[in-house]
Amino acid sequence: MTARTNGILAFAMAALHLITQTEAQGRLKLSVLSEDRLQMKWKEVEGNKQGYKVRVKPSAGTSEREIILKTNIAKATVVGLSPTQEYTLQILLINGIREQHYAKRKFIINVLKEQRSKKAHKKKQNGKIMGSAGKNGTRIDLGIPTSNRTSLKQTEIIHGTQSRKVKNSERRKSSDKTSENKMRKSSTSAAENERASQTKNATQSLPKNRRKMGQDKHREEPVPEEPTTEGSQYRCQARAVADIIIVIDGSWSIGRANFRLVRQFLTNLITPFHVGVDGIRIGLIQYSGEPRTEWDLDTYSTKNEVLEAIQRIRYKGGNTYTALALDHIYRNALKPSAGARPDAAKFLILLTDGKSQDDVNSSAQRLKNAGVEIFAIGVKNADEAELKQIASDPLDLHVYNVLGFNLLDSLSEKLSKILCGQMMAKANKVKSGHRKADNGAMLYSTPTNLVTSDITARSFRVSWTHSPKRANKYRVIYYPTTGENPEEVIVDGTESSVNLENLHSLTEYQIAVFPVYEGFDGEGLRGIETTSSFPSLNKLMIYDVTHNSMRVSWEPQDDASHYLILYEQVSSDDVDEGKEVKVDAQYTDIEIEGLTPHAEYIVTAYALYGDETSEPVTAQQATLSLDPPRGVHVTDVHHSSVKVSWERTSRKVNGHRIVYVSASGNDPKQTEVGGNITNVLLQNLTSLTKYVISVLSIYGTLSSIPVTVTTETVKVPSPSNLQVTEFSNTSLTIAWKHASNDVALYEIKWIPLSGGKLYELDVQGNTNTAVLQGLAINTEYQVSLSALYNDTAKSNGIVLRYNTYSRNPPANLVIEAKTPTSLQVSWDHLNDNVQLYKVHYVSVTGHHTGETTTPVKRNSVTLKPLISDTVYNVTITAVYTSGDETSISGEGKTLPFLPPANVRITDITFNYFRVTWEKPESRPLGFSVLFYSDSDQLAHITTDGNRDSVEIKDLQSGQAYNVSVTAVYTNGQSPAVQHTVTTLHLNVKGLRADQVRFTSMCAQWEGFVGSSGYRIVLESLTGGKVQENTLRAGTNKYCFHHLFPNRQYIITVYTRLQEVTGSPVSVLQSTLPLPIRSTFASSTPPVDLKDCRAVTADLTFIIDGSMSVGEENFRKIISFVYDSVSVFDKLGPEGIQVSVSQFSHHMTDEIQHSSFRSSEQLLGSICDIPYRGTDTSAAKDDRASDGLFSTNESKERKHVHKILVIITGGTVLGEISQTLQQLVLEGFFIFVLGVDDVDEAKMTYVASTPSLRAAFYVRDFSDLNNIGGKVIASICQTVSTTCALTNIRGTVVPGINMMEAFGLTDKEFSKLEGVAMESDIVTGSPSFSIFENAHLIQNTRNIHPKELPTKQTMTLLFRLQPNATDEPFALWQIVDEHFHPLVGIVLDSKLQTLSYFNHDKKNVFQKVTFSQPEVKKLFFGSFHKVHIAVSRSTVRLYVDCVKIGEERINGVGKISHDGFEVLGKLVNNRGLSNTSVPFQLQAFEMVCNNSWSSLDRCCDLPAWRDDETCPPNVQTCTCSSLITGAPGPSGPSGPPGARGLQGECGEPGPQGPEGPAGDRGPMGLEGEPGPPGPRGLSIRGPAGPPGEKGQSGEPGQRSNQGLPGPRGPPGRDGIQGPKGTRGLEGTIGPPGLPGTRGPTGIVGPTGYQGDQGVPGDVGPSGLPGAKGEKGEKGEPQSLSAVYQMVSQACEELVQNHMLKFDLVLNEFSKNPTPVRIIQGPAGEVGEPGKPGPPGNRGAPGIPGVPGTAGKAGYPGEIGKPGEKGAKGSPGVNAPGSEGPRGTPGPRGEGKRGKQGPQGLPGPPGRPGLPGLPGSIGPPGVAGDCDISACNTFNTASESDRETEHEFQQLP
Repeated sequence: MTARTNGILAFAMAALHLITQTEAQGRLKLSVLSEDRLQMKWKEVEGNKQGYKVRVKPSAGTSEREIILKTNIAKATVVGLSPTQEYTLQILLINGIREQHYAKRKFIINVLKEQRSKKAHKKKQNGKIMGSAGKNGTRIDLGIPTSNRTSLKQTEIIHGTQSRKVKNSERRKSSDKTSENKMRKSSTSAAENERASQTKNATQSLPKNRRKMGQDKHREEPVPEEPTTEGSQYRCQARAVADIIIVIDGSWSIGRANFRLVRQFLTNLITPFHVGVDGIRIGLIQYSGEPRTEWDLDTYSTKNEVLEAIQRIRYKGGNTYTALALDHIYRNALKPSAGARPDAAKFLILLTDGKSQDDVNSSAQRLKNAGVEIFAIGVKNADEAELKQIASDPLDLHVYNVLGFNLLDSLSEKLSKILCGQMMAKANKVKSGHRKADNGAMLYSTPTNLVTSDITARSFRVSWTHSPKRANKYRVIYYPTTGENPEEVIVDGTESSVNLENLHSLTEYQIAVFPVYEGFDGEGLRGIETTSSFPSLNKLMIYDVTHNSMRVSWEPQDDASHYLILYEQVSSDDVDEGKEVKVDAQYTDIEIEGLTPHAEYIVTAYALYGDETSEPVTAQQATLSLDPPRGVHVTDVHHSSVKVSWERTSRKVNGHRIVYVSASGNDPKQTEVGGNITNVLLQNLTSLTKYVISVLSIYGTLSSIPVTVTTETVKVPSPSNLQVTEFSNTSLTIAWKHASNDVALYEIKWIPLSGGKLYELDVQGNTNTAVLQGLAINTEYQVSLSALYNDTAKSNGIVLRYNTYSRNPPANLVIEAKTPTSLQVSWDHLNDNVQLYKVHYVSVTGHHTGETTTPVKRNSVTLKPLISDTVYNVTITAVYTSGDETSISGEGKTLPFLPPANVRITDITFNYFRVTWEKPESRPLGFSVLFYSDSDQLAHITTDGNRDSVEIKDLQSGQAYNVSVTAVYTNGQSPAVQHTVTTLHLNVKGLRADQVRFTSMCAQWEGFVGSSGYRIVLESLTGGKVQENTLRAGTNKYCFHHLFPNRQYIITVYTRLQEVTGSPVSVLQSTLPLPIRSTFASSTPPVDLKDCRAVTADLTFIIDGSMSVGEENFRKIISFVYDSVSVFDKLGPEGIQVSVSQFSHHMTDEIQHSSFRSSEQLLGSICDIPYRGTDTSAAKDDRASDGLFSTNESKERKHVHKILVIITGGTVLGEISQTLQQLVLEGFFIFVLGVDDVDEAKMTYVASTPSLRAAFYVRDFSDLNNIGGKVIASICQTVSTTCALTNIRGTVVPGINMMEAFGLTDKEFSKLEGVAMESDIVTGSPSFSIFENAHLIQNTRNIHPKELPTKQTMTLLFRLQPNATDEPFALWQIVDEHFHPLVGIVLDSKLQTLSYFNHDKKNVFQKVTFSQPEVKKLFFGSFHKVHIAVSRSTVRLYVDCVKIGEERINGVGKISHDGFEVLGKLVNNRGLSNTSVPFQLQAFEMVCNNSWSSLDRCCDLPAWRDDETCPPNVQTCTCSSLITGAPGPSGPSGPPGARGLQGECGEPGPQGPEGPAGDRGPMGLEGEPGPPGPRGLSIRGPAGPPGEKGQSGEPGQRSNQGLPGPRGPPGRDGIQGPKGTRGLEGTIGPPGLPGTRGPTGIVGPTGYQGDQGVPGDVGPSGLPGAKGEKGEKGEPQSLSAVYQMVSQACEELVQNHMLKFDLVLNEFSKNPTPVRIIQGPAGEVGEPGKPGPPGNRGAPGIPGVPGTAGKAGYPGEIGKPGEKGAKGSPGVNAPGSEGPRGTPGPRGEGKRGKQGPQGLPGPPGRPGLPGLPGSIGPPGVAGDCDISACNTFNTASESDRETEHEFQQLP
């Protein structure tokens, strides 16, 4: 480059540098990416816009082309620029079709690069002075000194310049103001953005070698050397004494692959440190569900040993319990026995990837209080809030969170440096406590933890932590880093914060806090903070915009002194000077006036705070143009006026001007109206004239462009409705309707049509009648009428013809009655001038009227349909051709309707009869037969007019029917003919009641001979309940059961004969009343019975019905059972359910549970039990159990007492002993009542307890009532003092199996939603997984029908799922009907506690909570067994059969039986919810004592099983040897075998001897003659032979006149008539069709010059100019597409590595090319795709157009059928030929594939989804495999049987 060129370039750079100084602070920000790439950014514009247009134009005289691109965001990148070329950059706003200027700037790339280099160099120098920065902008001293003599005042700000002051008198442009604030904002944007993302953290104190300001310099002590770097590996040179404990998360969420990355991270973290016995010690703990110490602090003494140990760490797996790990460190890792040193600094590094399942706050705080500095590292899904709870302050040093494990490596070096710095800082603090100054004074450590807060534009607060030595005062010194004088604030030594005020906005301040002691100052704590900017105005809004004004409003700002509003017009080339408005702070809304119409304005607003300003806020809005009126249109066009309407476009419109002129330009006119008027009527126009109308809006002195419309007035209207109003022999009066109100004259002409003189008459325009004189008789005239207007226009004429012949009425009117619905009317014809006849008729009552017409050739008509037997008035009117009418009237009467004659009823049977009649002469259309009885509904049968009889079927026997027959006519019906008939009787005789008992009775009767069956019905008179049955023929007796005692019943019997039902026969009968109770049942019950009347239990009686008992004693047993049951008040499902079985040769169920819901029915059924009377010795035990298990098992209720009472006098006990033992295991209490010679030993063995309370003995059956009170008292004591017995794992105890209560059994769980079952691996017991969508809720009354027992033990075997909630939830609880908790067990995962709560007897809420360490095991995710033993005063908790704690509590009170019992419900979730807390439940029982926990051996917990107390399950043993061992000792006798199968039926016994014949009865009386037999109607016989042909009928009556026949063919042509006279002048016809356009005429001669017109108004704005020249061709589409894709996908890559893309781009072109940041338009059109598959066959082609003349056309669509016309002449053309057929579409290429082979049968369906797998328990103790047990199955051990026997003896 030559010297001259260098000089020019230097001059240009200098000039551009000056430009940059002024423009760089404007709206544009430029960044140089490479030699030819430039990125530009600008402030986003608010408001409506479609995007931006960027124009980069080279300086004049260069060959480079201009670059133009569009973007939707405030950023763009341009490539291909010359680094030494000057460019002009302009940003335009795109809004619709308008483009508005936004910003403009000139630049040279080399100059921009030089400026950036200078700024970077300055920043580097500042960085050396300031030291390193923290993560979020906070300065951190890592113990690495940068200068030994750097004072506070020497520190400079890294970015920014001093703020400019705003003077009130200074006048500024909008761009200058924006640039100034933009510069100020950008100077601190980096630091401000970093500080905004977090809370202000404390800064570390400067190194100890720095002294306070103003103090003499002293010799510095040695400081640690700066850390060295070997390659890329950092090494910590600190020789500190520190204990580092590393805690890593080993839960399942980490995964083995990520755990390897954790080991690598630990290696990189520890490598920089020097590990030694006297230096840094490192210990490591891995945790999940439970923490595990990998090694203690003193385990390894070298770094290599630690690194090797890291590689040996094994992945643990489990849940995430971070607090448990922190507690483990506090209790174990900090002890001297674990290697911890009291004088060593304590550091803890925690690494986790998820949220802890326990509360970490208290555990972490305990460690921090112990002096442990905690670093918390989160990965991926870690909870950042939880990390901040764990970590020490300041959080920016101690909290780190990365998105993945692969990013941990990038954190290791940084964390090592920070950890090294913290070690040295703590070491320095220790040393500083023993240093003395040169003058002998003790140096105390500086205050720490400098924190800034409450930052505003004018102030911020500085806080610190006191130094160990209490200072007398604190000196706080602060000043801007730009070099202003420092200021000082002194506060008392007890204060730890101060608020610094009266600061500058957006200014960085140096801060130092010096403690002042007696005689000297301590070292200062230093920091840096920047004030914020004044807030910009909020909600800047432009509204109420007109063509020359707009209003601007904003929200007020506190403490603002003024507001400054700048507004400027945006032109297409540059920015205008603009204007400003300054208002006081009280104004927040101003109006800007004097604006230019249709111009874009930018409004910038500032809040002024004295000499400082806020950030600007801008808005942009365009003024309205002088809009013309909208929607100008013309309506109501007449011959002399039109109406013009429009819409007003602006409220600024003052008026509207309307100019209208004819198309010829003659007589222009105008009118003006007000601005609020939107239409005007233009009058006095000329008809048939075209007008041009213009409307424009007036804005003060300005007006809009006109809007022009054209219209044409119509022709003058003609008069209408010309008619003759009066006619005499020689004159005619006519009248018409006016044509218009501006008619001048009406012209009337008339002339005879046969020839003669033409007459004329003119009348005034306001007249509408005229009289025409001098007319001839019998002459036809034509009259015409026209209207003449003032403008000489004449309307079209209207014509009237009138004949002056005579107009006489018709004559000889005759009216005849032919039928009941018609009249025949005739008259004489008048003359040929009659056009038609009108016939009008009306009844004399006026209710029926009608009218018809008939042509002139007819003189008769038939009127129909009419009302029968009615007088009508008939009028005949002759209508003449002239329109005149004359009429004649008369009267006639229609005939009446005749009824059928000789009506009679024949062929009467039980359900049938026939109705016959004779047809009347009036020939009706049909007949209607109605019949009904008093009990049946009305029935209706209709026949045609040819029938004379009808059959009535399906009637009731012995029933009277009313029959009515009516003749039906076309328009009515005749009077009815009525008869009455009764069908024959069909019923039984001698109906009576028999065998009447308490709950049953029978009916007996004499049957009807020949009947096919009976229907019997029983109905209660009290409740209305009905029993009904159908019986076969021959039955004469039927019994009803399950009745109520002492009730009246009606028994009704219906006789059936095939489909016929006879009349009912009824009888009334009452059941027997209940007997009187015996002495022990009716007398006052003992005290023990008071609480027993309303108990709930299932009571079963087995009574002896053997032959040895006898009928009399059996009735005594029944009486005892009756009296026993009657004691209880509530019998039925809500109280006592009773079943009775009688034992004789087999067990018979006499009464089953829940068979009766009424105590009356139950007691009556007991009394009705029959005596079976067979020998009990023949009974078998298998038969005995049939009635107790097969039928009653489904009837018995759960969770209620089951009582069995056996009353016997024989050997029944021995026969059913095995069954009774089985009943004991099912939870039955057994009471035995023995009579006479019963075996007392067997009684004692069978009874539940060997005492007088369970076994009773009497000598005689009569003595049963003597012990009745004792028996009932024993039963009541049993059911009221103990719970119902239940079998819990083979042991019968009083209690409730809650698993069964909630349906959690292997048979019922599938019915529950959200519940899955799996078997335990060790015990084989079922375990139920309860998911979140489960809804386990039961009614309280179904589980606890009574109150809760005062002593109870609740046992739960469960485990919590990993996804269980942290919120407290109730494992089980009872709530009332409003879901308020009453009793329950609550687990709190967050606090790791178990609570029990209830309400005591006084309804006071009480709660006890267990938080022992053993309770925390419940939350580790394993199965645990919990016993909660509740008594009247205490609650004891057992975990895994070990007592954990005991708390005092009052006894439980009453519960609501209308409430619910719920499993897994959240405590805070009130109301009915369909969600549950997920957990697994294996067992849940409630035992009615508080000692069950001491008896439970926890054998269902694998960890607690041992061979002594819990023998191993035999089925788990496997046999691996085939060698047979020696036989073992004989085992104990097994229990009795199961009941065998039922035996086969025996062979039938021999037939008994024939009984003796009975005596013959006496002869009965002679009976009455029987009724005639039924008519064979139910089975119709075959059809008979055809009858003979009937005789010819009589001639029919004359019918009414038929319809007119079809129109006949036209007559022949008549002879030609005489020539007519000349008609009147015809009216002007309608305009003809437009003719074809003629040839272009020759150019006419030049016309004379017209006069100069009046100057017109200012015209509208011109149209846009001509289109500019075509621009140069753009870059190839493919290259632009490449740039767009690169920009969209790799914006960051483009900015950092743009040089690499230069090589690729330069291969295509060197021309400047834009690169857009946003997504660009679609790329080039792709290459044509491959041909698609052939399409389907197309639809038929459209028919072609018709050919030339001669060929037949295509047939048209079929039209609607028209009226039949006259016969036409033969057609000329032949039928058209068929059109050409469309070309068929191409045939598809697809081929049908071959049929595949038949598929194999599908696999069986997959089983249901398995439940969640349980956690694998620890391996059990190896069991001894007994070879002999491989083929046997031992059900229980001896100890089990002993325990069962013990519980069987419990009451």
